[in-house]
Amino acid sequence: MIKHYQTTSKLIFIILISALATSAYAQNWWNPHWQYRRTVIYKPQQQPYPQRTHSLLERINQPDACTVTFLTAGAIKKDGSDIRVIGQDGKPRKIFILSIGPGDIVRLAFQAKGTKKHRYYIYYGNPNIKTHSKSQKSDNSNNDNWRPESGLLLQTYKYTGGSIGSALATKTTVIHSSENNKNLIGRAYIPAIFIPGNIFSSYPKTCNLYSGTLLCRKEGTYHFAISSYDSSALYIDDKLVIAWPGKHRWIADIRHNREIKLTAGPHKFELYHVNLTGKGGIVVAWKVPGAASFRIINEKNFKPIIRGFLGKLEHRKKDITADFVYRQENYANMQSTTLFEYKFIALPIEPKTRQRKTQYIWDFGDGQLALGPEAKHVFLHQGIYPVTFQKKLGNKSDTIINRIYIGPNRANWRLRPTKLKNFLPIISTYDFKKLSLDDIPIIIDFFRITGQNRQAIHAARKALLAQHFDKIEQDKLIKIANELTELIIDETNNYADAEKFLQTLSNRLDTSTQAYIAITAQACSILINQMGKDDLAQTLLKSCPIPTEQPKNKTEKLLAITWGDLYRLKGDRNQAKKFYTLAQSATFNTTSKRKRRKFDINNPIFSFAKTGSYAAACEYYLRRREYSAVRQILDRWQWQFPTDKLGGYSCYLRYRLYYAQRMNKQAQLIAKIMKKIAPFSLYTQLITKSTN
Repeated sequence: MIKHYQTTSKLIFIILISALATSAYAQNWWNPHWQYRRTVIYKPQQQPYPQRTHSLLERINQPDACTVTFLTAGAIKKDGSDIRVIGQDGKPRKIFILSIGPGDIVRLAFQAKGTKKHRYYIYYGNPNIKTHSKSQKSDNSNNDNWRPESGLLLQTYKYTGGSIGSALATKTTVIHSSENNKNLIGRAYIPAIFIPGNIFSSYPKTCNLYSGTLLCRKEGTYHFAISSYDSSALYIDDKLVIAWPGKHRWIADIRHNREIKLTAGPHKFELYHVNLTGKGGIVVAWKVPGAASFRIINEKNFKPIIRGFLGKLEHRKKDITADFVYRQENYANMQSTTLFEYKFIALPIEPKTRQRKTQYIWDFGDGQLALGPEAKHVFLHQGIYPVTFQKKLGNKSDTIINRIYIGPNRANWRLRPTKLKNFLPIISTYDFKKLSLDDIPIIIDFFRITGQNRQAIHAARKALLAQHFDKIEQDKLIKIANELTELIIDETNNYADAEKFLQTLSNRLDTSTQAYIAITAQACSILINQMGKDDLAQTLLKSCPIPTEQPKNKTEKLLAITWGDLYRLKGDRNQAKKFYTLAQSATFNTTSKRKRRKFDINNPIFSFAKTGSYAAACEYYLRRREYSAVRQILDRWQWQFPTDKLGGYSCYLRYRLYYAQRMNKQAQLIAKIMKKIAPFSLYTQLITKSTN
C-alpha cells in the first residue's frame, strides 16, 4: 500500500513537472545565440456571416499570416537573415520580409493560423549566422518562396523597360521588372486599391503588382471597373478580366468596366500597373451580385491578414530593456522645407504608479531632449535621426538607439498639413544652443511666419553663438548673419544692437576667412551709415584687405562698398567714387560675355530703367508705411548701383525712410553726408528744406 502510494505520488509529480515545463516552454530562450526577443500578440477578430454560408465563409476566411512592424536598434543583419519567428510550441514559423529600413525599422509577415489569441516571439541579433546556411534551411524559418495568401499586397518596382501597349505586354513588363530584387522600391499590405501614386518614394517610373486572395461571398456575376494613370491589367484566376493599356490619364468614372461570373469562395487576384509619368496611381472598384453600385475594392474583400500587437522586448543578458514605438502625428509646410511632428511612446505601457518610479529620457538626435513615457517632437527637416531612449528603474537602466526616418509619409496620403502655429508650444521649449547651422534659418523663418520676431532673434542668437566657428561653413555663416542682422533692424530699429552682434561674431573668427571679412564689413557699414563712427569703422577695416581690383565675389564687393561709405562720410568724394565704381563694375553674377554686354549694369538705359523701378517701389511702400520693404529695396538698389550713394535719389528716399520711422539721428546723419558729398544736388536741397 505504501509502495503503491509512493509510485502514484512519483507519477503525479512527474506529470505536474511536465505540465509546468510545457506551459513555461515559451518563456525559455529558444536559442542562446540570438540576443533579442520581441513578443508579438496575434489576436484575430471574429466576423459575423449569414447562417446559411457560415461554414463555407468561415473556412475560406481563415488568416494564414500576421504582419508586424518593429524597430531593431541596428541589431539585425542587413538582409534580415538572422530574424526568426517562434510559436508558443517552440517551432519556427515561415517569414516574409516586406522591407528593412530606412533606418532601423523592419516590416514582415509570418505564418500564423487560427481564430484564437496566440503569442509569437521574434528573435534577432545573431551576427554570426551565415546567410542561406544549412541551419537556416533546416529550421524552415526564412523561406524565400513562401508568400502569405492573406492580405492585399502591393509591390512596387523600378520600371526597367518594356511595352505597355496591351494587357499581356503590361503583365510581361511588370514581371520582368520584379525578377530582380534590386529593382524593388517597396512593398506593403494596403487597405484598398485607391492609390494616388508611388507611396514608397519619389521615383517616377514604376511597375506595380497588387495581389491577394479575393473572397466572393456568393456565386454570380461580378462587375469590375478600373481607372489608372497609364497602363493597367486585372487578372482573376490567371484570366484577363479588364485592361486599359497605353499611356493616358486616369478618369473619374467607370467607363472602363467588364463583368465576369465567379463562384463563391477564394480567387487568385493580380493587378498589373505601369506608371511612366509619376503623376498618379490607380483605382479599382467592383459591383457584387445584388448590389446597386460600385465600391472600391479594399482589404475586407480579401483573405484577412492579422496585424500583430507589439509586446515586450527582451535582451538575453539584461534585466531591463528599453523599447519604444513612434508614429507621425502632423506635418506643416514652410517655404523651402517641411516640419514633421512625431509622437514617441515607451514600451511596455505601464501603470501610472510604476511610471512615477521610472525615469524616461529621450534624445531625438537633433540636440533636443524630453522626459516622460510619451513625448512629442517636431523635426525641422527630413532625414534619418538617431533617437536615443533611456529607461531607469531604481539601480537598473538600459539605453537603446534607433535610427528613425523622418519625412513624408506617402502611405498616409489622406493626412493634411496643419498650421505652423500649432507647433509653437513644442518648438518654443527647444534648447536653441543645440541647434545645428542648418537648423538656424528654419527656426528664424518659423518664428517670423508665426509672428514671433523677438523669439526668432533670441533663438537664432543663442544658436549661432553656440557654434564651433573653426568648423563652420563660411557661406552659411555669412547668409545667417545677414538674415539675423536684417531681422534685428526690422524688429527693433536698433542699429547699435545689430552692430554689437556682428562684432561679437567677427571676434570669434579667424581674420583670414571670408566670413570675418564679410561680417566685419557689414558691422562697419552700420557704424558708418547709421551711427556715424568713421574712426572706429576705419580701425576695424584695417584688419581687412583694401580692394585694388574688380571684386570677384559678394564679400569683396561688400568690402569695396564699405570703403566707399567710409570716404563718403569723411567727405572725400573722389575716393568714395573710386571704390563705388570698382564695386559697381563687378560681374561675378553673370555667366557669359554675351549676357554681360546685353545687361551691362553701367549701360545708361539699363541703369535708368532699373533705378526707376526701384524708386517707384520705394514710393509705393512709403505710402503704405511698410518700412521694412522700403529698407530692403533701398539696400538692393544701393548694392547694385553703389555710385547712387553720391547724392542720388536713393539717398533722399533713405532720408525720408528714417524721417518716417522717427529715427532722427540717422536722418540727420544722411543730411550731413549729403551736404558734404553733394552740396549742390537737387536732393540735398530737398533734404535741407525738409530739415528746416
